Amino acid sequence: MKKYRLGCIGAGNMGGAILQGAVRCGYAAAGEIAVFDMSEQKRQECRERGYAVLDSERAVYESCGQLLLAVKPQGAPAVLETLAACAEKPDLLLSIVTGFTTDRLHRALGVKVVRIMPNTPLLLGVGATALCAGQGVSESELQSVVELFGTMGEAAVIDESRLNEVIPVNGSSPAFVYYYIDVLARWAQEQGIDYHTALRLAAKTFEGAARMVLSGEDDPQELIRKVCSPGGATLEGMAALEKGGADKTLRAAADACVKRAYELGK
Repeated sequence: MKKYRLGCIGAGNMGGAILQGAVRCGYAAAGEIAVFDMSEQKRQECRERGYAVLDSERAVYESCGQLLLAVKPQGAPAVLETLAACAEKPDLLLSIVTGFTTDRLHRALGVKVVRIMPNTPLLLGVGATALCAGQGVSESELQSVVELFGTMGEAAVIDESRLNEVIPVNGSSPAFVYYYIDVLARWAQEQGIDYHTALRLAAKTFEGAARMVLSGEDDPQELIRKVCSPGGATLEGMAALEKGGADKTLRAAADACVKRAYELGK
């Protein structure tokens, strides 16, 4: 049996959020997690959380049952080269490396791979994660990962051929939402409303609107119709969004995310 249940190489914002989620839901105790990160600051933060901080990627890779690979795509080739030389390997690799397919990772390391597209709200237990299984991953192994991420929010298995395309839907979209909330709050500030008051009102409205969608009672178009009273203010606002090309702009943002994901995987 491996010394640590879960290992993590790269404890940045996303990797750190997943580890905290794993501890919070009881998937692994802090002492059952081994971590390595190039940043001394990140290593110190991990020590303070009770994780075992090891001295290299190799040390983590060879001592854990499951490994979370959470490095930047630009740094992944060098890390993979290092790990390929290891004498021991984990039973299962969980990868959040954008653009790197399960086949590429399997060929590089000879391990079973579950590829994951998460988002940072996992930290609060309200995240959204898309997953796909690579060669040799059993149904029970995949289901255990789905259950893990299901404790941190919504988790869905999709075909790997569409995993880059899902990035704008759940991976990058929190940034889009933050942008929209901030724009509204700053506009309100220009109108003489306290910025932080407007920020909380806007954020709570997004939370409530999302809950309305998730209730499944109405689809988004019907929900829009119910807010837009004939001749009312919201209808005029929606008309301005359409005139300004909001739909086209958002689609362009999604296309740009996907294009970059494919570039990073080359």
